[in-house]
Amino acid sequence: MLSTIRIFEKDMQQSECTAKILSSGIETIRYVKNKTPQMVETIFIICDQTIFHPQSGGQPADKGTINGKNVLTVREDKNLPKTEHGYIIKHYFLATEIHLEDVQVETEVSMIIDNTFRSECSQYHSAGHLIADIAECSPQFQINEFTSLKGHHFPGEAYVELGIKIPLGSLDTFKNDFNHAFKQIINEAKPLATCMIDNKRHIKIAYQNRMCGGTHVNSTSELSGFMINKIKQDRKDTGEMFIKLWYGNNN
Repeated sequence: MLSTIRIFEKDMQQSECTAKILSSGIETIRYVKNKTPQMVETIFIICDQTIFHPQSGGQPADKGTINGKNVLTVREDKNLPKTEHGYIIKHYFLATEIHLEDVQVETEVSMIIDNTFRSECSQYHSAGHLIADIAECSPQFQINEFTSLKGHHFPGEAYVELGIKIPLGSLDTFKNDFNHAFKQIINEAKPLATCMIDNKRHIKIAYQNRMCGGTHVNSTSELSGFMINKIKQDRKDTGEMFIKLWYGNNN
């Protein structure tokens, strides 16, 4: 059975590695460029290990090169059986930029990720975790009975969506109070911790462990400048209340 070791789960700082191609092929995929979806012809490879984080868990796919060729995107294939390392990871290239004969099975390849983009994505992902932690676990906000619903950690468009039992009064007052608590924990330079619970990787950045396969910062001090920029309070079609917190790095 095909299986891909996820190096980034054990070492989030590693930016280069070699890997062996286990499978390759041609595939037409839906790809969004400049917020416009399109169908593109690609060539993919599956390797025995990878440093490329796939688009999953609210985090975008890593950028980088394999054997000097730009990687278009990286995704989990949830149509294939799940392995001990999770879903198989496919690395995609535009079919116009690479030939199938260049990526034959058993070929060794060199992987290099874009460290600047990885660092930015790690910051946004960690900031999203911290926002959820503060909302759900900080005594200051427990009266609202927040529950995490969704996290979208893409730089420039990031938000956290929370269910809420007790509606907020002034959104501006809440935003100011929340940003104060947010900044306080950032300044405390709390270290990130990882652990395995029931054979699943968990991340703890402030209050509690959260199951996560993404990349993160080493300390909350790396989130200096992050804050909540906009808040929306609304109800879903089911009648349940929620708030949406858009956040970003304002440095």
